[in-house]
Amino acid sequence: MPQDKRFTVTPKGPFSWRESLDFLGNLEAISGTWQREGERLYIAFLLDKTFQPAAVQILENAGQLEVEVAGTDDTDAVREKLSRIFSLDQDATKYAEIGAQDPVIGELQQEYPGLRPVSFVDPYEAATWAIIGLRISMRQAGRIRARLVEEHGQPLEIDKHNLHAFPTPEQLLQVSSFAGLSGEKIERLHGAAMAALEGQLDADVLRSLPPDEGIARLQQLRGIGPWWAGAIYYRGCGITDGLPTDERSREVIATVYNRPEGLSDAELVQMAEAWKPFRMWASVLLHVAYYWSGGTHTTLPRRGRR
Repeated sequence: MPQDKRFTVTPKGPFSWRESLDFLGNLEAISGTWQREGERLYIAFLLDKTFQPAAVQILENAGQLEVEVAGTDDTDAVREKLSRIFSLDQDATKYAEIGAQDPVIGELQQEYPGLRPVSFVDPYEAATWAIIGLRISMRQAGRIRARLVEEHGQPLEIDKHNLHAFPTPEQLLQVSSFAGLSGEKIERLHGAAMAALEGQLDADVLRSLPPDEGIARLQQLRGIGPWWAGAIYYRGCGITDGLPTDERSREVIATVYNRPEGLSDAELVQMAEAWKPFRMWASVLLHVAYYWSGGTHTTLPRRGRR
């Protein structure tokens, strides 16, 4: 086994590790691949392009993230992956400026200080999660995923913690049946595995494409419709300035902005001008406010308060 490696990541601009951990705790999509002990995080994943399994231990110290790596010598690939997952590949020094332009965003930035989006691990895992979770609850999907990871993923150990990475595409192709997954879902998972092996789910490739093209390509995957194609593109690739205009996003944002009449695509696009170049971050922040309040969070600009 390769020797453990260590490095640090220094965020540029406001960043809260605790907010990131809280965000992570609400992601059923990583069930079975992570453990948390207080402010210390252990997580396993596959490296981009090579699909080599790796595990990390992360702890914040004096504003920096201290990272210990096991399972691979390619610490550059690990750093790049972690930076994308936790939105640390972006300079957020000017992120607060969009809150000054939009009081709703400003209030939420104060409510969730230093929160940056935590993305899906990568487009491959995002696509498999979309397939596993189809027509079942997220909790049920999380249990199925955790069993799939434990039974078919690569075991890894770091700091006496035993983890499993999600199955590589090759490993997933060997799964012919699995409790909780229909034959159709198995076929769809195999399709996602083949797409990953062919480079169609490479984060760098997808990030290089315009949103319309990237989302259209993802819809070619069996079982992936427009909404999930958008989620894989925006949240699986760690896009910073994309703007989803799907019906669900419009409903969430309209609720937080106290717009019971709803928002059209054009109205949302116009509203989001004030969020550039962090439109995706702002959108995630609004979704957090909505979902973490159980769908009851409604805020008004300060000028509308008494």
